[in-house]
Amino acid sequence: IKLLSSGKSMRIGEILVRAGHVSREQLDSVCKDQATSGKLLGVLLIETGAVNAGQVQGALRTQIKEELYDLFLWPDGDFEFLSETCAADFKDPLQRLTQVNIDPSTIIMEGLRQIDELRLIRTVIPDPRLVVRRVVAQLPPQFEFTPEERAIWDSIPEQSPVSSLLANSPAARFHTMKAIAIFLQNGWLEP
Repeated sequence: IKLLSSGKSMRIGEILVRAGHVSREQLDSVCKDQATSGKLLGVLLIETGAVNAGQVQGALRTQIKEELYDLFLWPDGDFEFLSETCAADFKDPLQRLTQVNIDPSTIIMEGLRQIDELRLIRTVIPDPRLVVRRVVAQLPPQFEFTPEERAIWDSIPEQSPVSSLLANSPAARFHTMKAIAIFLQNGWLEP
């Protein structure tokens, strides 16, 4: 599968930070090196010893899965399936380095689960233009949050439209919407 997306996709570095494989400082340092070397971020992170090849493959798999899950969020779209053909424009000289196997049935099942949850989320966030504002400065310590939920909370400014939060979130679109809905339901954010 060759995945082409015109939208903002989760970057490999952000996925590795979110997974706890690299620190923000390590990522920033390697990104500076990448600008001058032109090498792939994953290759540089492996060369510096920050991660191993398996962790980069896992991040690539996560990136592709999250892009595919986002397809289930589209109200409509155009799709084209090309069997054993690849237009010259789509050939990637690094393709052999970035091949990832993904089970289609797992993608479909997770996508359908997300569609179900999205129906509930949209009762809380009916329109991404909804402007939310923080009611509390910090998440309550008595609740347990995933590192991803904390990162989403930390990325929320004092006041913002949900659409901006989705565009700038350190997490996937679905997970960000779900976290914002939870924050709204608990009164930590308000419309």
